[in-house]
Amino acid sequence: MFGTKAIHLLLGLFSFSVHFLNSVSLNFLYPTSNHVFLQTMLALLKSTFVLSLTTITGIKATPIIQDKIRGAYFGAVVADALALSTHYEYDAKKIRKFYGNIDQFYAPGEKTGGATHGVGWGKRNYHGGNGVGPAKKAGENTDYGDYNFLILNYLASNHANEINKPISLKQLVPMWQTALKTWRSWICTQTKATLRQVQQNTPYTQLGGRSNAMAIR
Repeated sequence: MFGTKAIHLLLGLFSFSVHFLNSVSLNFLYPTSNHVFLQTMLALLKSTFVLSLTTITGIKATPIIQDKIRGAYFGAVVADALALSTHYEYDAKKIRKFYGNIDQFYAPGEKTGGATHGVGWGKRNYHGGNGVGPAKKAGENTDYGDYNFLILNYLASNHANEINKPISLKQLVPMWQTALKTWRSWICTQTKATLRQVQQNTPYTQLGGRSNAMAIR
C-alpha cells in the first residue's frame, strides 16, 4: 500500500515532530512537569508509530542506535521511579502485596505505611531528603536513578565530541562530590566511606568500600 520511500518520509517527519516537541513545546506547555516522564511517553509514541507502520506495510523499520540508547536509558529511569515506593524492601511477597498492579508512581513508603525495611538498616523512609531538601515524591528516582542522571550529565559535559574516550575520575569524582551536597536520595555506607576516602586524598585507584555492588559506591 505504501512504498519504501513514503514510509521513510513518514518516519522522518514523525521523528522531526517528536524532537521538536521534546526540545521546544514541552518547555512552553509544561514548564513544571516531570520532563523525564514526558520524554519517555514521546519515545513510546514514536516506537508505537514505527510498529504500526511495520504491521501495516510489512516493511521492517530498524531502530537507529540513538533510539536504542534513549529506550534503554529512559526505560531504566522510569522503572526506577516505579520502584521508589518500596525501595529497600526485600521481601518479594510483601512487595507484591503492597503494589498489586503497578499502575502509577508512588512516593517512598506510600504503599508500605511510610517506610520500607532495608536489611541491616531497619525500617525507615530511605529517601527523606537527607536534611538538604524535601523528601522524594512520586515520580522521582531512587539513588540508582540519580546516579544515572549524574553519569548522563558527566558524559554530556565531557564526552559530547569524544564518545570513545575513557571516563576520567579526575573529572567525574568532583562532580559526584558536588552532587552529594544536595543529594536527597539514600546515601549508603559504602558511598559515605568512599566520600571520606576522597576527602582524605586517597588515590583514585584505591577508592571504594567492601561492597561489590558498584565500582564507585
